[in-house]
Amino acid sequence: MANSRRDGRYCGVDSELRVLFETGCYADFTFPSAPDETQPNIVNQIYWPTGDTKRPRAHESGTAARVGQTMTDRILMIQGPLAIARRSSGFGVRLDSAALTAHDPPSLSRLDTWISQSVHVQGRPEWVFVKLHTHGAPEAEAESLLGEPGRALHATLAHHYNDGRRYVLHYVTAREMFNIALAGMAGHSGDPNIYRDYALAPPPVAA
Repeated sequence: MANSRRDGRYCGVDSELRVLFETGCYADFTFPSAPDETQPNIVNQIYWPTGDTKRPRAHESGTAARVGQTMTDRILMIQGPLAIARRSSGFGVRLDSAALTAHDPPSLSRLDTWISQSVHVQGRPEWVFVKLHTHGAPEAEAESLLGEPGRALHATLAHHYNDGRRYVLHYVTAREMFNIALAGMAGHSGDPNIYRDYALAPPPVAA
């Protein structure tokens, strides 16, 4: 994003944050990208970039989204969890960047790691955002996402993080996640499910 690589590859638009905002984007869900150098210094946060959005790496500085504060002239950065975690073998540690791949399938320990990073709007810690990512479902990855490993992920989520008391699980789209974050900033609390369409309405459905 925004020319984050020193060699200029893959993300060669200096003013990308400004371009995205001016063309109607409301949030960015790119990160984490570690261990790549494009990873910003800000981690495990929902935040507004405060750098000059016409310049490269404007997202390297920011102010955390919090209750009672919002910005209307830039996109919101919504990050997924990034953590140092124990390897599944039990020996040593690894970097977990919330990627779902065939070589790094989901597990209960990974779920625990993601949730423990507590990505949230400051002042609304009970609403924990867990944004995972994939790179589509090419043949090498399809089974891990659409087959038994994928089903196991959802079964584990339902069993461990949807008891109706300590945890209530919500699956949301990117638009809905943005809306819930805005509702939190506006001071709303309680059931986040009712804020899925808080600011941005669902897209029109073709007849």
